[in-house]
Amino acid sequence: MSNFPKENSFKHIKTLDESIQWNPEKQFELRQKLEYNINKKNKRKVFKIRLLPIIGVVTAMCMMGILLIPYVLENDINEAGNASAPVEKIADAVLSVEELLNDDSVEYYVNLDIHEGSECNFWLNNLHNSYNYKYKVYAPDGSLIGESITAGSQERLYSVDLNEYGSGEYKIKVYTPNGNIGGKYHLRVRNF
Repeated sequence: MSNFPKENSFKHIKTLDESIQWNPEKQFELRQKLEYNINKKNKRKVFKIRLLPIIGVVTAMCMMGILLIPYVLENDINEAGNASAPVEKIADAVLSVEELLNDDSVEYYVNLDIHEGSECNFWLNNLHNSYNYKYKVYAPDGSLIGESITAGSQERLYSVDLNEYGSGEYKIKVYTPNGNIGGKYHLRVRNF
């Protein structure tokens, strides 16, 4: 085409087109191939356009996971390190602890004040059905107040009268009567 002058280019193409005898079947076949190739390219573009947001979201989630893994692992390691030995914990009037029992027993301490409420309730939910953990509650003077009573998957000791035992640090000893350790429990104390 570069041999022809620009103004005459169109005339030569037109002449070339007129000089070819197109068979209608061949023309139909070529048109189908051309449309197929055009549609194929358009479908690839649409697929790529629709795929980009999905790839972006997946990439962002992977990056967040990579960034959070050290934090999660550090917390898990700390929790495992703390749960491996009997732990003594001090809490205010309301205690809520969810842990694994990794020893025969663990003790918790809670400060209860009769001025904040003269009655106190204790609950322990066994979060694994096969573990049946119990607990005992001791007054500030060390005397045993009572033991938990089974009610379904929950151990309870209701309506402890703090006027009888006074304000101070109460000890709650969570233990396994059957020697099965490794189960998860949730201990709660409410003073009202």
